[in-house]
Amino acid sequence: MKYRYLNINEVNIEEVTKHVSSARLEKTSKLKTDADKKRSVCVEYLLNEMINEVVEGIEVPVMLTYDEKGKPHIYDNDGKDAIQFSLSHSGDYVACIVSDRECGIDIEKHSDRRDYEKIAKRICTESELKMIKSSEEFYDLWTLKEAILKATGMGLSLDMRKVEFVNDSNGLSQEINNNEKTFITEVFGTTYKGTILKAPEGYSLSYVEEII
Repeated sequence: MKYRYLNINEVNIEEVTKHVSSARLEKTSKLKTDADKKRSVCVEYLLNEMINEVVEGIEVPVMLTYDEKGKPHIYDNDGKDAIQFSLSHSGDYVACIVSDRECGIDIEKHSDRRDYEKIAKRICTESELKMIKSSEEFYDLWTLKEAILKATGMGLSLDMRKVEFVNDSNGLSQEINNNEKTFITEVFGTTYKGTILKAPEGYSLSYVEEII
């Protein structure tokens, strides 16, 4: 498993555009704002860069195929997933994870304009709500929730309140190296490890990965 995030303001967008698929460029051309266009190009560029670094046998730029729930795939010649991956973008950042097992990643820019307590009640279990002491902790947990939706491929059809992230002591505060926090959750018999990562200032970043 490898993950990376990228500040879209630190790249040469003309150069980056040369390293994405024609399908991505067509999709990007339909977006309204320059910021949306930049995020769209940069997130696929990051995926292509990571595949070049860690995966053999996949031609880049990749051509993504989307299933009925909108989850992107890279299929091999037999129609099977050549690799598992997930993409996310928010504000000035894009993020990507690649793995040999189901995975999801999410990055979120913090916003004072969001009523985080109201949102938390819609997406968190009672145990999780008791552990949220600040907006930053809410955003950390929110990225975990979004990441599990991506990993399972179920999207919003999966009720976030039925997915609870806990650590070995059933809390939400286990610290590990580099200020990361790790959790476990189970969805329909599959167990996932969730990790809240050290993120850029003003952002939260998390990934989940299937435990085999």
